[in-house]
Amino acid sequence: MVKNYNTGSELVNLISTGEVRVAMAQDFTLASMQAAVKTMTWAKLKDGDIATLNTVNIPKGSENVDLAYQFINFILSKDVQQKEAEQGVDAPISTKVELTPEQAKVWTYGAEQVNALSRIDYAKMNEAKTDWIDRWNEVFGQ
Repeated sequence: MVKNYNTGSELVNLISTGEVRVAMAQDFTLASMQAAVKTMTWAKLKDGDIATLNTVNIPKGSENVDLAYQFINFILSKDVQQKEAEQGVDAPISTKVELTPEQAKVWTYGAEQVNALSRIDYAKMNEAKTDWIDRWNEVFGQ
C-alpha cells in the first residue's frame, strides 16, 4: 500500500531498520537518514531534483491574523533561516543566508541549485495518481 510519510523521523526509522532502502524525501531528512545509515546518499536524478515546498498558511477566518503574520515574518527572517540551516532543521529560503560548503552540502541552497530544480506539473500528476496507486498496491500490497 502507498504510504505518505509526513514526518522525517518516521522515514528515518524505516531506513535505519532496513525496512525501506530507497525513499523520495525532501532535503531536510538527508542528515537524519545519513546519521541512521552512514551509506545513505542523495541520488542525482538525470532529469534533476524535484522542487517541493514547505508552506506556512493562515486559514480563512482565523483569529489573531496579525500575530500569524508576525510569526511568518519571524520564521522567514534571515537570523532564523540562518540558524535553522546551520542546525540541520531546514534549507534556507532567504537569499541573505550564507552557508559554508560543509553546511550547504545537505541542502538545496544557492541560485544555481534552485534554478536547476524540476517543477512538477501537478495537474498531470493528479490525473495519473489513482492509476499509480492501484498499480503499486497490485504489485506490492500483497
